Amino acid sequence: MERSGPTGLPSPGTSVPGGNIPPPTSIRDSKTPTRATLTFPAATFTRFMDALRTEPPRSPPRPELALPLVQFALTAMSKRHRIQREERTTMKFKSLGTAATAAALFATALTGTIATAGTAAAAPEDCSKAIINVKAKETVKVRTSPKTSATALGIWGKGKKGGICNGGKAYKGGSYKACGKKSNMWYYGGDKVDGWVPKTCINW
Repeated sequence: MERSGPTGLPSPGTSVPGGNIPPPTSIRDSKTPTRATLTFPAATFTRFMDALRTEPPRSPPRPELALPLVQFALTAMSKRHRIQREERTTMKFKSLGTAATAAALFATALTGTIATAGTAAAAPEDCSKAIINVKAKETVKVRTSPKTSATALGIWGKGKKGGICNGGKAYKGGSYKACGKKSNMWYYGGDKVDGWVPKTCINW
C-alpha cells in the first residue's frame, strides 16, 4: 500500500467555507499502481494509523508449546484404549469361566462325580473287585493321575504280577506311546502301590 498526495482537492491551508480543511489521504495498491486510489478523510486515516501503532504485536506461533499438548492427548487416548481392551479381555474370561462352571455343575448333576477339565472323570478306586495276577509287559511308572506328566508313585516291574482295580475297566486320560503302541487308555492298579498305568503295557 502506498500513500499518495491529494489530487484535485484543495491544498492544505486553503480557506473554504467552514474553516481550514486538512487534505484527505489517498492510498493505492503497490502491486497494481495503475489502478484507482482510495481516498480517506485525514482524520479517519490518522485514527487508523494510530490504532496500528498502539496495537500490541502478535506473538508468532510457538510449535514447542503445542507439541506437549499433542503428546498428552495421544498418551491419554492410548491409555483409554488399553483400559477398554483390558476390560473386554476380562469380560471374555469371565464369560468363559461362567460357562465352564455351568458345564461342570451339569456334569455333576448327571453323574454324581466332579469332572476335571482336560481329563476324564475320576474313576472310582474300587480295588475290591480287582483283576489279579496280571503281569506288566514292561516296567512302567505308577502315577497319581492318568497322564504322563503326573507324579510317579512307584513302578510296576516287567513280568511282575499285580492287580487292576475297578474290575479291570480302562479309562480315558492323556495320550501316550508306550510298549510300542499309542493310546489314551489307562488302568488303575499296580503290584506294590496302586495308581494309573498305561493300558498298552499291561497283559489283560
